[in-house]
Formats: sequence, structure tokens, C-alpha cells
Amino acid sequence: KIRAAFLSGALVELASVQRPTRVIDAASRMAAGSETVDGFLPGSGGSALSRLRLTDGTQGILRVARAGGTADPAHAADALERLAADGAGLVPRLLARGVTAGASWSLESGLRGHRPDHLTPALTLALARFCAALPRPAGPPMAHHEDLGQIAATFAQHEPLLRRISRGLDGRLSRLPAVMRHGDLWSGNLLVERSTLTGVVDWDGWHPAAAPGTDLLNLLGMEDALNARRQVGERWLQRPWHSPVFERVSEPYWRALDIDPETKMLEAVGIAWWAGQVAHSLGRDPTLLDDRRWTAANVEAVLGAVDLMLR
Repeated sequence: KIRAAFLSGALVELASVQRPTRVIDAASRMAAGSETVDGFLPGSGGSALSRLRLTDGTQGILRVARAGGTADPAHAADALERLAADGAGLVPRLLARGVTAGASWSLESGLRGHRPDHLTPALTLALARFCAALPRPAGPPMAHHEDLGQIAATFAQHEPLLRRISRGLDGRLSRLPAVMRHGDLWSGNLLVERSTLTGVVDWDGWHPAAAPGTDLLNLLGMEDALNARRQVGERWLQRPWHSPVFERVSEPYWRALDIDPETKMLEAVGIAWWAGQVAHSLGRDPTLLDDRRWTAANVEAVLGAVDLMLR
């Protein structure tokens, strides 16, 4: 009930006149020299976000969460450091990071623009180009090992099957280049201005060595699931990687990476996308484990189909 009230905005702070220093104020002081945070928004996993006016007049985004917790902003800060050489200006700059009073915090530059109302063909094409330009480490994709391992740790009864799926993916993905992934690419993590892409934010689901194409699948899969008010697992069962929309959007992406998107490879990319999406969702909200509707649609219904696909 407290979490629901927090997320709905029904939050009132009660304190004496001589109130102690709040953790978010201490983080703000270390990050930007601001004494008091006037307001903040709840983020996923118990984090807090606040917009700060910096000394140079620009805007910064302060992220604060329990150090070492699921919402620790240090992981996303690592991604921003990795992307510091981004020349397109579509990724926030990491301005500062640290740990104060048991809380981990990061300060990033604010980007212009607003969340898009929906995905347009021009926007999806711009995102395909953006994804194609993300760093590519040496070696094959490895993110699916961590994602499936996290799912197995949560659903111990499925561990043997998930191990078999991991080995099957290794065989299909081993010849593909690894790419850096955003991990939660959907319209809610985009900024646009006059229908032009101006920012890609919220990098807490990133991985340095993922299967190519998973971000684009997530972008379109999440859009379809939200519009139809369906679970992502339900959308996965429809094989969106074979859809004409994905084929059109991904064509320049595969061409840029010099990859021929044949059927078995696309199936493996689809499975890797599912694993990353489920692992990221569980990491942000562990209570999903007790949500029978969510687990039935996104885990139980998909696992059997994945096993058959890899045979």
C-alpha cells in the first residue's frame, strides 16, 4: 500500500522544524552543491529522481538509491561512461557519481525534448541507426548467460530447462558479433523534439555484450504490447521478429552490421530478447515473482515454446 501511494504521488513528508538532513539532500550537495531538493519523482526499485539547476545554468538529473540495491544508479552510470564518446548527443553525459550516507547517486546532464506519444517510421529508423552505432566488443554475445542465470535463480524449478536453452543459444549466437544494448528501449525512454530523436535515457538495463537486434525487438515488441494491453510474453509468442514491421525497421541495422538475418538466427535473437526482458523486469520489481498472471504469461507460457524452437 505504501508503494502504491508513493507511485501515485500521494506522498507527504512530515518533519519537525529542525529536521535531519535527508539522504537525497546529502547526495544533491555532493553532486551539485545544492542544499535542498525541492521535489523528486519515484523511480523503479525504490529510487528517486530529481531535476537540479546546475551552477552553469543547465539542468541535471540526480538519481539516488540504496547502494548495492536493485536500483543502484552506479550500473547505469557505467553505461554513460562507456558512451562518453557518443558524438550524436543522444546520450546524457555523466557529470558526477558517488556514495553518500549509504546511498548511491549519479548526476547526468539533462537533454532537451519530451517523451513521444507514439513511434513513427522516422523515429524507428533513427533508432535503428542509433543502435547500429553502439559499441561492439570483441567476442560473441554473452548477456543471455547472465539473463537466463537470473531467471533460473528466481525460478529454480526451471533451472535444467534454462541451462539447456542457454547452451542452445550459444550454438546459434556464437558467430554473431556482440553489441552493447540499452536493455529497456521503448518509447518511455526516448526524448523527441518536433518528431526528431533528441535523447535515449535510463540505461539501467544495459549490457556490454548482448545479441544484436534485441533492442529493436524490445522497441517494437513493447510498443505493440502496450497498445494492445497485452503482456510481452504474449507478444513474443506471435514471433514479432518475423513481422513485416520488424523486417523493414531492422533492414538498415543488419546491413550496417553486415549480418544476414536468416530464420534460426532471428529465433535466437528473439529468445535473447525475451530473456533480457524478463531478467530486467524481475531485477526492477522482484514482487513479480508472486504475480501469477505475470509469471504465467511471461515465463511459463514462453518456456515450452523456446525449448521446442531450439530443438
